[in-house]
Amino acid sequence: MLYPLAIILAMDKNVTTTRTIRFYKYSATGNDFIAIDNREGIVAKEETSLWQKLCSRRSGIGADGVLLLESSQNTDFSMIYLNCDGSIGEMCGNGARSIVAFAKLLEIAPSIQNHFSFSTALGIYSGQILKDTTVRVEMTELYDIDTICLDDLSEGGESLYLNTGVAHAVFQVENLGSTDVVGRGKVIRHDSRFEKGTNVNFFEVLGINHISLRTYERGVEDETLACGTGATAAAITAQQLLGMGDVVTVEMPGGTLTISEVEGKRYLTGEVKMIYNGTIEV
Repeated sequence: MLYPLAIILAMDKNVTTTRTIRFYKYSATGNDFIAIDNREGIVAKEETSLWQKLCSRRSGIGADGVLLLESSQNTDFSMIYLNCDGSIGEMCGNGARSIVAFAKLLEIAPSIQNHFSFSTALGIYSGQILKDTTVRVEMTELYDIDTICLDDLSEGGESLYLNTGVAHAVFQVENLGSTDVVGRGKVIRHDSRFEKGTNVNFFEVLGINHISLRTYERGVEDETLACGTGATAAAITAQQLLGMGDVVTVEMPGGTLTISEVEGKRYLTGEVKMIYNGTIEV
């Protein structure tokens, strides 16, 4: 049974007025998010300090990012994704899967049974509840493939730069467990060749169409337990450079994701769970 949790955060000691915000904490294969129903405009995406405080794991709720579900004229709903540093993110694959589950919880009527369409900063996406806690989204973004050379940053394995909704630098390694994901990731993320920075991924081949992956995420500025756009980028890298098939299983510290190509469309599939919900007074 889930029990509501009430949290009071002191945002500014000089401000006496407060707002009560209901939130829902979601985990998508280890990526965790604070989901807020913002169809009535109770918060603004520009409230950077609020998102920083809510995402703080020591003084707030704790999360990799915030999902704002808002109304849309052309789709079932709109998704705004905010990084834990308060910045507005272009896209988040696991966040997209979480907000589809959130839309179902809010009983938003889907365009087609169990198929939700939603708008993002990058365009319109679609998601589907497959069964129980399994959610998949169609990953429609893929561009800038190999437009930036990574050879001098690699340590012997294959490497590829590409954008799957977010910029990713992907590197093959022999021993993922001993890879300094945070140390190497931080240096590469801030390399001057990436105008706006990049997410950094390290993967190891486990078998046929099977890889393990660890990701350093821009905006979180740390390793995360999972990354949907990163898993997609790593799978595409393994397909293009190592000859893997249309369905690639990606093991991440937070669990398993599947990247599949069906009739020319690419899907990200994995588990989504609502952990708890509550109210915040800020």
